[in-house]
Amino acid sequence: MNSSKKKLKARDEFVHFAEELLKEKFGKLNAVQQSHALTHFYIKEIHNRDRSQISDEDLELAIVDGSSDLGCDLIHRDDKHVLIVQAKYRGHGAKEPSDSISHFQAILKRITDSSLKANSRLLDQISTIDWKNDSFELVYLTFGSIDNQARRIAQLPPHYPESVPDLDQRCVWSYLDETNLNEELRSKEPLGENDSSKPITLFPVGLKGKRGASSVIGIEAGDFRSFIMALEARQLGPVFS
Repeated sequence: MNSSKKKLKARDEFVHFAEELLKEKFGKLNAVQQSHALTHFYIKEIHNRDRSQISDEDLELAIVDGSSDLGCDLIHRDDKHVLIVQAKYRGHGAKEPSDSISHFQAILKRITDSSLKANSRLLDQISTIDWKNDSFELVYLTFGSIDNQARRIAQLPPHYPESVPDLDQRCVWSYLDETNLNEELRSKEPLGENDSSKPITLFPVGLKGKRGASSVIGIEAGDFRSFIMALEARQLGPVFS
């Protein structure tokens, strides 16, 4: 969908996605199905747009939600990088409970605690982790609003297992509510439709007001001149579509 025609709303896009995924009207889905669909939505519509893609087969293996999931819906490891996702669907105007945030902040302590009962899918994914060397990305998704007490708790240091040295230095935590999901979804959309008859202007990443020649590196190589610059992934959508 062209963002110039309509600003994407994550909730609307998600409802349509969930109905297509589960072949059921959204109003008939239970809370487990909604959260399950939200995990799929995040991976396919946001994560896979500009990150190393998670295939449908790997996604099904990575889904661990259910009984004894210890508070996470997805664990996926690829090239020494572990993605952990917890998803919560909330209705319009809902506030995200602060205790849900704090519970997620202890997820690494729970999945490293062998005394806690974990389901077989979760155990399979945990068994692939190299705790001494892997990096971790932990994402909390919700359509509730993360503000006030919940936001303050999200800004506190998470709880790490004492048995894993320097784990805090290898983790990045994100807490995405409906506003953040709107921004993430829109940022992944191509800037416009592809028309091969029209030139496409690309803007290098850089400080606002300074995204010009100063952000581009020129290299002389014999009879040819090359240029290196960093681009936002969404700019390449019109080029390759």
